[in-house]
Amino acid sequence: MSQSVTGIKVTGINGAVFDLVNGTEGAVLTDGLGGVLLPSFERQDTKTARGRGRRVGGLRWNPTTMRARVTVADTRLSVPRGAGYRTGAPWLALDRTFKGAFSPLQPTLVEVSTPNGPRTYRGRLESLQDVTEGGGLRDIAGRADYELTLGADLPFWQGAPVVYDFLYSADAGDNYYGPSNAAPPFYIARGNALATAVVLNPGQVPAYPTWTVTGPVTATVGIGDHLTEVTALAAGQSVTLVTEPTTQAITDEAGGRAWGAVRSWDFAAIPPGESSTVVARMVGGGPGASIRLTLTPNYLSYI
Repeated sequence: MSQSVTGIKVTGINGAVFDLVNGTEGAVLTDGLGGVLLPSFERQDTKTARGRGRRVGGLRWNPTTMRARVTVADTRLSVPRGAGYRTGAPWLALDRTFKGAFSPLQPTLVEVSTPNGPRTYRGRLESLQDVTEGGGLRDIAGRADYELTLGADLPFWQGAPVVYDFLYSADAGDNYYGPSNAAPPFYIARGNALATAVVLNPGQVPAYPTWTVTGPVTATVGIGDHLTEVTALAAGQSVTLVTEPTTQAITDEAGGRAWGAVRSWDFAAIPPGESSTVVARMVGGGPGASIRLTLTPNYLSYI
């Protein structure tokens, strides 16, 4: 285990949580994480007969996989005081819970704690192989060793989200920019107002924001000149705009498709290590209206 990693936690699709470093739930990582130190990519460069060298284009990031060897067995930290290590039916229940944390249809969350903050990876099950040595029954021994492989839709590790709230205020004479130590930062805008903020992307690759607009309000949101217009929302209605190209979606408060709630759209990313001006314009806002920006930075590695 790298000295830069202080914890590895898995949150399964079944709600089960496993601390793979300390083994407090009966599953422990017996080797390091593999396959995720740097995602592979293809350069989209242009070469011409007359040109010297190349014209640098974009990058196409390939899907990534994460590999881990995990032992499902009680440790001294997972056994209540005075109880014995689980075998038989109790161990089978533990084993089912661990396997149920993964699926090829839904992503499982892996969170690594590092000195630079948490890094998360969301991966779907690609394989789960039993590599336990010996031919005995696993429940009698109370132990099984698995080679686990997860594949991510997005090839990056993600850091802690940066959140900005733009809130309606009936009696705010001016836009209010909260105290410098506010966490998360928040902004209060009048019913008809234009609010802006300078947002830093601390990650290593471009990051696309997610916007959530809650009525009653008509809104315009975006980065710089790249603006998206949200049609009038009634009180209690909301629209979430996920602008990341791989997972791009516009949904309503019930999670249904809501592309009809935007009049026009122009999505853009904040470049890595740079700051951009974001725009949140309210028209006809009333009590309860708000605009939230969530920016999740992307990293090439968890280290």
